[in-house]
Amino acid sequence: MTNCEIITIGDELLIGQVINSNTAWIAKKLSLAGINICRMTTVGDNEDDILKALTDAKSYAEIVIVTGGLGPTNDDITKKCACKLYNCDLVFNDEMYENVVTRFHKLHYTLTDVNRSQALVPAKCIPLLNSCGTAPGMLFEEAGKMVVFLPGVPREMECLMTQQVMPRVTKKYKLSGIYYRTLMTHGLGESFVAERIQEWENNLPENIKLAYLPNYGSVKLRITAFGDDYDANKKTVDNELVCLETLIPDIVYGYDDETLEVVVGKMLKTRNLTISTAESCTGGYLSHLITMVAGSSDYYKGSIISYSNEVKINTLKVSAKTIEQYGAVSEQTVCEMVKGVISILNTDIGIAVSGIAGPGGGTTDKPVGTVWLAVAYHKNITCKLLHLGNTRDINIKRAALSALKMVYDILQNI
Repeated sequence: MTNCEIITIGDELLIGQVINSNTAWIAKKLSLAGINICRMTTVGDNEDDILKALTDAKSYAEIVIVTGGLGPTNDDITKKCACKLYNCDLVFNDEMYENVVTRFHKLHYTLTDVNRSQALVPAKCIPLLNSCGTAPGMLFEEAGKMVVFLPGVPREMECLMTQQVMPRVTKKYKLSGIYYRTLMTHGLGESFVAERIQEWENNLPENIKLAYLPNYGSVKLRITAFGDDYDANKKTVDNELVCLETLIPDIVYGYDDETLEVVVGKMLKTRNLTISTAESCTGGYLSHLITMVAGSSDYYKGSIISYSNEVKINTLKVSAKTIEQYGAVSEQTVCEMVKGVISILNTDIGIAVSGIAGPGGGTTDKPVGTVWLAVAYHKNITCKLLHLGNTRDINIKRAALSALKMVYDILQNI
């Protein structure tokens, strides 16, 4: 099995100013190719720490992927460290410089001497052209080992990994037959899912591992097969995936990291249906999820953020008596909200959300985390009451995702 260490560089990562998303993306990319990720290391912009991390990684890993510190400013010292590690100097590369010039010209930027320095690369490296930016990648091969330095900007890193690094990795190393699939679920907590599939899980083959990955009311179930025979592993995992889905069909909505908003969007598009939203406690987060999907304008018409009772009454035409008698957070109110948004925006489907996100505003009858959802398809309205927790941002996210799962369930029968 080919081992790999991922090293990320930057003070901003150590102090939590920037979330280290690069490590997760690289690990997933390499794991899918059968590379074994042994260790992940994060160091600051300190030469001694960077060199120590690189030396340690090279001592045991066949592949080392490094991100960060390749920019043109003084705090970007990764090139200098690479030169010390491989005992060479920086040299000017005409091809890399032409890439910098071309990109600056397209963006109508003025090229400076600082930017020109991005065309300097260690003499012993294979420069990797960055088609998404100006900082080139650098690849070193020595004694059967590959060390790759990539920019820390996620988009540029992903571009270089996909276009330049992965083709070289898959060509150079014998990859294992590791194979995995992920079943996406929503609506049951991790322990409840585990209880329902316990017997199946206990009878999995020895080379099969199940992982539970919970998040905001959703649980990803990843089935992984270990071994050298990729085709056999694929067949086993695919068969087990079918068995697993039959045990929990009511909570499954997709596969392999598909999001609810993407799946629902595809279903709406296929059925040629339109949708609108009326949001109170989610404050536009549901609309945000829907419109994060490219092409959502084909089916999503818009939203009315009715955060106040005044907007519910005057814009959505919710009866003042309904709110007075039942409250803004009630089945009756969300029913009238969803009727209003469908009528105003003229859509086939409507979603309404009203709740108490917290941390304040709760009562004995309606504590923080109480949320009512309504989904209407033509004249049919489905309502659901959620009892969530005390954390505001989590309540907002769970409410929005639960609403999308309701839409998914309705679309399944259309």
